[in-house]
Amino acid sequence: MKVCNVCGSQVADQYTTCPNCGSTNLTVQNNAQPQMNVYQQPVGQPVYNQPVQNQKGNIGWGILGFFVPIVGLILYLVWKDSKPGDSKVAGMGALIGFGITFLFNVISIIF
Repeated sequence: MKVCNVCGSQVADQYTTCPNCGSTNLTVQNNAQPQMNVYQQPVGQPVYNQPVQNQKGNIGWGILGFFVPIVGLILYLVWKDSKPGDSKVAGMGALIGFGITFLFNVISIIF
């Protein structure tokens, strides 16, 4: 069995490239000890560079997303993995802002 030095996936011996990441940097695993990556975590287990913070979210980002929905959408997409709380609040503000603007436009067209 081979191990990919890039992503840590176990690769069957007949493969020359990793099916997970496409790397050709494969080594044969001879020992029973797990390989370590640069963060000194066993290969195949998640590596956490920093703890996820701010799970609750700041209402200020939601207000910004409400009044400038495109900014709220961008913040949601950029922060969805690193700041899930702020990302959710900004995304909800953008969604509500888009919805109210759409509703206001439909009502103004009808009247």
